[in-house]
Amino acid sequence: MAAGEESLNRENSATDGLTCDFTGGAVGHRLRAGAGRGQALARAAGFTAPILHGLATFGVAGHAILAACCGYEPERLRTMDLRFSAPVYPGETIRTEMWRDDGVVSFRALVAARDAVVLNNGRAEVAG
Repeated sequence: MAAGEESLNRENSATDGLTCDFTGGAVGHRLRAGAGRGQALARAAGFTAPILHGLATFGVAGHAILAACCGYEPERLRTMDLRFSAPVYPGETIRTEMWRDDGVVSFRALVAARDAVVLNNGRAEVAG
């Protein structure tokens, strides 16, 4: 098993606004949120605090796979499939655990401080 850890600082949530999905009211909520309203919106959505965008969590796992299994050669990472299973909050440390079987990497990502699996059933195909 290989593992990679990445700590996310609270500023990651500030840059989170640069990525968004263009579904339903997601963009409208972000545009109307304004400074200081993130906490209220998070609570209204059922979270204890604003969460990290899933794309950022996905990227942390991808980075760990590139480092551990691809020698930082992005062209070797062919596909990534996974299930988002719990939110990540800015400032938490994500640990990605990986098991390699030839060209297939099985993985999951955890926030150990909360004993939470945040990405599960991960499968990546890598070349070489």
